[in-house]
Amino acid sequence: MFDGIMCESNTVRLVLRGCLDGRSAPDMLDGMEAMILLNTSDVVLDISGVTRLDGSAIGAFSFLFRRLAAQGRKLRMEGASGQPLRLLRDLGIASVLGIAPPAPPRRLAAAHFGWALAR
Repeated sequence: MFDGIMCESNTVRLVLRGCLDGRSAPDMLDGMEAMILLNTSDVVLDISGVTRLDGSAIGAFSFLFRRLAAQGRKLRMEGASGQPLRLLRDLGIASVLGIAPPAPPRRLAAAHFGWALAR
C-alpha cells in the first residue's frame, strides 16, 4: 500500500509496502498521480517493503511509466525482491524499470572440493 512520498534534490520517491493488489491499487494511483504533478526529472518507486504484486499493481506501474515518458521523465524501481522481483522479471519489464538482471551463477572451483578437472 502507499506509504509516502519523499523529495530528494531532483528525484521524487514513492514508497510502497505490503501486498499490492486490486484493493490497494486506488491508494497507489493517488500517490502516483501526485508524483506526476511534481517537477522532477527522476521518479523512484521504492518497493523494498512490498511482499506481493498482482496485475493491478503492474497496471499502475505501466500507467505511471507511460505518463512520465510522455513528459520526458524517467521511472526507476528499487528494492524489488522475492515474488515482486520474479514477476517483474517473468513479464520482461524489470530491465525497463531499472532493475538489474540476475547475476550469472558462479562456478565453484572444483579444486576447492578436492575434485580434479578432466581435460
